[in-house]
Amino acid sequence: MKTYLNNLFERVSQSLWLMPAMSITLAMVSAYGMLYWEGLGLGTWEDVPLVYRSGRETSLAIVGAIVGSLVTVAGVTFSITIVSLTLASSQFGPRLLRNFLRSPSSQVTLGALIGSFVYGILIMPAMDDGWEAGKAHPSVTLMIVLACVCVCLIVHYIHHVATSIQADSLVACVYRELESKIEALPERETEEEGSQQPEWGKADFVVRAKRSGYLTAIDQEGLLETAKKGNARISVPKRAGHFVAKGEVVAEVFGDVNEASVSKSISDAIFLGDKRTPEQNLEFLVDQLVELALRAISPGINDPNTAIVCIDYLSAALLQVRSKSLPPACLVDDEGELRVYCLQTTYDGLINEAFNQLRQAGAAYPEIVIRIVNSLERIGVGLAPDDKRVPSLAKQLSQIVQMESSSAHPRVDGDREDIAAAIARCQKVFAGHRV
Repeated sequence: MKTYLNNLFERVSQSLWLMPAMSITLAMVSAYGMLYWEGLGLGTWEDVPLVYRSGRETSLAIVGAIVGSLVTVAGVTFSITIVSLTLASSQFGPRLLRNFLRSPSSQVTLGALIGSFVYGILIMPAMDDGWEAGKAHPSVTLMIVLACVCVCLIVHYIHHVATSIQADSLVACVYRELESKIEALPERETEEEGSQQPEWGKADFVVRAKRSGYLTAIDQEGLLETAKKGNARISVPKRAGHFVAKGEVVAEVFGDVNEASVSKSISDAIFLGDKRTPEQNLEFLVDQLVELALRAISPGINDPNTAIVCIDYLSAALLQVRSKSLPPACLVDDEGELRVYCLQTTYDGLINEAFNQLRQAGAAYPEIVIRIVNSLERIGVGLAPDDKRVPSLAKQLSQIVQMESSSAHPRVDGDREDIAAAIARCQKVFAGHRV
């Protein structure tokens, strides 16, 4: 259930309809509630000096002006949103649009504008001939307050759009989400991640995907419970982020169990979507930083400074992951018996995902090569010589050394010396390993 709710939240958080829908509901409740309160004469509004007290025509003019302005401003806000999404898609890549769609500032501003508009429309019919001048009208007072709030939100929204489309701000936004995912991981105690798939022999039956899509999440607790109930073993050869074609095997079951019920339980525990999500996939956020860096050094943009910022944040994230335990691949029941195997992200995979493409695409930029080497040095400092995470770092350094020795990219003497010095410093960190 927890995995299902997390998956649902990830989908809903990227929608622009949820906050306006909630705002419209709240506006309806507030409008009818305030009018009902006024009709009953409840409260001590007459003694409050700032409560609105004008007559029918003045009230209609004020509320009508506010409502008309809100419609115009809401249209402008939608236009600004579309323009910012277009710019983000063309400059940073379509996969980074989720960061703009998930922005609380955009959703709250749109929700407040639409909700205030609906509130004003609903209270206007109540301003009939019985609308008394000099009597306190808290419903109109609330309309004026909402208008002031909307003005403040619009100013904040314009500021937010102006800053969020800056490359450095977007890189930092992606990193903060990646950092929050890393902080949620338990502290590293054992070398559990990357466990080999157990040898269980030939599967009694397999579960196939009912649709094509990306594996967004796996309910491991649900799989473990299913395996325990049927005294079976379940192997999932895919992990979150992998693409699955319709009819492809997503799970193998070992044991004499009811195939129909177990298959349904496993299918319910494996969530497929149209796109990758960071819910159980750290590599997705790493890929976003890599994509930003690759676009920055593309011929059309040619902005290596942004790529360097991305590399710095990648090294910071990998440095944090170094002290964390990645999700275990093997799950055991209460008796300690191995029941479920799920392919998981490994530290080697994160290192390769972060640096492979950047090393290849940035080979022509000495400053990028130097920054990658410095990042490897930063991550490797403090690791024990026999740490299982060192070889993947040393391998990256070895590949850079081979790349530089091949002379595929001409270097001036100064660049060559700077790269050689950075490599020498990094090699000292991995002195106990072949690089």
